[in-house]
Order: sequence, then C-alpha cells, then structure tokens
Amino acid sequence: MRRAIAVSAGIYFAALAYLGLRWGSIPDPMPVHVGPGGKVDNWAPKTWLSVGGAIWVGVVVCAVMALCTPRLSLVSARREVAEPDALPYSNTAAARAELLISMTIRFMGHLLVATTVLLVATQLTLALSHQVPIAVWVVAFAAYLALSVVASIRISKRAKTSWDTLPPDAEEQVRVERLKNKAGMGVYSEERDPMAVAVLPAEPGKVQINSAHPAGKRTLRNIMCAIVGSLAATVALVVFL
Repeated sequence: MRRAIAVSAGIYFAALAYLGLRWGSIPDPMPVHVGPGGKVDNWAPKTWLSVGGAIWVGVVVCAVMALCTPRLSLVSARREVAEPDALPYSNTAAARAELLISMTIRFMGHLLVATTVLLVATQLTLALSHQVPIAVWVVAFAAYLALSVVASIRISKRAKTSWDTLPPDAEEQVRVERLKNKAGMGVYSEERDPMAVAVLPAEPGKVQINSAHPAGKRTLRNIMCAIVGSLAATVALVVFL
C-alpha cells in the first residue's frame, strides 16, 4: 500500500506540474463538468482549485481508500480472555485472515493507482479538452472498470478456495459455529473473542472486524473518521469550486 500511495502521489504531482506548464492553453472559464451527452455543461473561473478539481478530489478519495484498508496488525492483535466460555484462538483462522487481508491490501493498492490514473485523465480531458480527446477518458474509464471487476472476481475465488487449501482446525470450527449468527456487514461484536478479526465460510471474501476488541474498535473508528472527513472535504471542494 505504501508503494501504491507513493506512485499515486507521483502521478498527481506530475499531472499538476504538466497543467502548470500548459497554463496558457487552459481556457478561462474552465470546464468542470461534462453532461450525459458528452458536452460541457458547467464552467468555473480558471484557478488552481478548478484546474485541479478532479485531482484534489482524487487525493481525498485515495487517502480514504488507504485509511479504510485493513492492516495486517489486526491478525496479531491477540488478547487474553479469562472467561471460561471464551472463544478459542485459532491458528488457521489467523492464517486465513492474514491471507485475505494481504490480498485486500494488494487489491486496494492496485485500485488506488487505477483511481489516480482515471481522475488525472478526467482532469486533463476537462482542462485541455481541445487537445486531449474524450476518447482518452473513455479508455481510462473502461480499463478502470475492467481492472476492478477482474480483481474483485480473482480475490473472491481465491478466498473461497482457502477453505479447501487451509482446512479449519478444531478451534476455528468452534469459532465459525459461534460467530456465524453474529457477523454481518463486515462487523461483529464479541467480548469473549481473543481475536480482532474473523473470516467465515458464508462470506469468505470479507474480513469481519470485532468491534468489541480494542484493535478492532480502533480500526472501525479510524474508518468512520476517514469517511466523515472525506465527505466534508468533498463538500468543501464542491462549494468552493
């Protein structure tokens, strides 16, 4: 993920530098939106805010994607639970969660870079519409959709096969039986669970985060703050743009 963030930052910086070099070629007012028919239907005065509008939005979106991606540290966040009916710790459950989180991190890294490329193509198409044809954006958007779909299918298939290649041990079988009715929407709450995450057969491609575990609680709080902050930043950009 760090490499993906660095690559995205480099692409955004290069795009802004290029727009700066071509500042005289950018029209004033600046096109900021294209309607369904492919024609510009909204303009704004030429400023760095409008000229880099899609890029600023992209920075916010990519930051949220990075902050919302689960960390491998969740797998190792084991705590002691003294209660006699506590859920057992499972080595195969930990290995399964680590595998899925690793795949998710790679997927989100690729998606982050792809999102960066798409938004930069969008901005170049808007700012230099007389030089950069709309076909550039269409190709970028088609490639983005294809990458997202193919990568999602791939991670889903590999996650499903993990239950065959990594059979659950006795402890994980107990965990699955007791958590199957608790988890949903990627979250469950179990005070007696020593683990912060779980992966269940019903949703093999989804990491379930334990909101009752300190590490899980911190992760969910960070995700919520990132989403709320991104919404506020996006609204502010739209208003000032």
